Amino acid sequence: MIKKEESIIDCLITATLKNGEGEVTIDFKGFDFSGDVYYKIFDNEAAFEGKQKYKKVLKVNVDNPNKWEVSNYGDPHLYNVEIKLIKDGETVFGKSARIGFRSVELNRTSLIQDKGKFEFIINGKKVFLLGTNWVPVDALKHIDKERMFKALQKIVDLGCNCIRVWGGGVYECDEFYSFCDEHGIFVWQDFMMGCAVYPHNDVLFKNISKEIEHVVTSLAHHPSICLWAGDNECDVACQWAGDHIDPNTNTITRELIPNILLRLDASRPYMPSSPFEDNDGYKDYRNLPEDHLWGPRDYFRGDYYSKAKTYFVSETGYHGCPSKESITKYINSIWPLFDEEGRPTKEYLAHATSVEDDYSSPYAYRIKLMWDQVKLLFGKNFDDFDTFSLASQISQGEALKYFIERMRSYKEGSGIIWSNILDGWYQISDAVINYDFVEKLAYQYIKKSQEKVLMIFKEENKKLNLYVSNLSSEDVRVNFIVGDVHDSCFVKSHSLKKALTLPLINQHYYFVSYEYNGVVSHNYYISDIKGIDFEEYLTRLSKIYDFKRGDC
Repeated sequence: MIKKEESIIDCLITATLKNGEGEVTIDFKGFDFSGDVYYKIFDNEAAFEGKQKYKKVLKVNVDNPNKWEVSNYGDPHLYNVEIKLIKDGETVFGKSARIGFRSVELNRTSLIQDKGKFEFIINGKKVFLLGTNWVPVDALKHIDKERMFKALQKIVDLGCNCIRVWGGGVYECDEFYSFCDEHGIFVWQDFMMGCAVYPHNDVLFKNISKEIEHVVTSLAHHPSICLWAGDNECDVACQWAGDHIDPNTNTITRELIPNILLRLDASRPYMPSSPFEDNDGYKDYRNLPEDHLWGPRDYFRGDYYSKAKTYFVSETGYHGCPSKESITKYINSIWPLFDEEGRPTKEYLAHATSVEDDYSSPYAYRIKLMWDQVKLLFGKNFDDFDTFSLASQISQGEALKYFIERMRSYKEGSGIIWSNILDGWYQISDAVINYDFVEKLAYQYIKKSQEKVLMIFKEENKKLNLYVSNLSSEDVRVNFIVGDVHDSCFVKSHSLKKALTLPLINQHYYFVSYEYNGVVSHNYYISDIKGIDFEEYLTRLSKIYDFKRGDC
């Protein structure tokens, strides 16, 4: 008889969809057992159940199942699965899970090129993903479950349909993935390696093999997990090394992990790293179809960001200063930010993304970075903390608005995953919600820019074009007003359409109000925003954003 505690770990469940037909695979991973297997797969409409002699791998067909869809593309339909091993009339092992039937493909080219792409196909449909990188929501992992659910609810509120579980963090609990299953959230799951060139030896290979097998066996039944990724930035870390190592010599992500996945779970695509450099990508790593756009982190509409041609942005972000409400909980002297020598104060330095107060530490530059980003946007320094904090949060919000809307209005684009939703400790960072769950202003900007139907201004060829991005499942007719222009535009579901071309006026505020299917909304664009007047900005945009709310 098999041992119950072992069999719970070693029963792997996967569900696949092919040509409209579902199949559930129950893999007992080689256990010898003499008895029967009982299975039941059911939802509110139908049940598929049976009992048969034990097999190490059991496959059950489900005719014409309801599909699990990504949010914005349909309902995330789920089925219940019950499994029992029975010997001499006694149940010696039981397991239950929820599954979903969907097909997942990743279509990618090695480089940005003619007819290039990086796109996910779910159930035969290309999906556009709006999401956030997920990092541990508390430095003390054992107390974070309540924080986890609060953060996940915020992600849904923002209109995200994707979460990338970042490879520098931790694997999340089963409840995390169940939440994503139920809400139609596409999970990009990194394995936990990040930002390094890892050693190659038998001890590490053995430990990683155990880790991957356990993670895949535990999580593979979750339909929300749509991609396994080998690591975070380990391919590009090979360029950080002095001798520029070829990442394709990394047998951990090129051989070990894919061989385990081939044996355990071939139902999902696998990508060895993010960003991924295959042989062609290694030769031209500045021209990748999926990339992390961090760069100089200076002017958010500078050439690095505005001219990037990558099809999928899987990491990007911008700093935002917490307000007095939050920052006084962990910094006693909040103003000024710098000492007499122009260096961040020791208190600020200790909270600049790392816990070091060493001026030569890798992240010491980030306080000055945040200061410079504000000066770039408004063309001046500020004399008090409250005004600086507000200006910094506006800077962060405008940057994320630009990043999201640029990808939505880019016809080759297929998604953007910004970083990140919530701080895991008290710090100054790219997160849009502070550790104490006080939202920065960027939260409002993201929520606006991730509306299902959005009108977007975009500078092209010294003109300003107005697009409609329709990420909903319905065709819409959008009636809109820009200045003296009253017009309408019909846009099919999940498509992008140019509605109007306007003259481009230097440092000008453009506003559009629009209505579709009884929904009323609006958007704006400020041309040549660098150096914009702070007070005028607040006056003009106070009808869109609540500058007095929350963290401000």
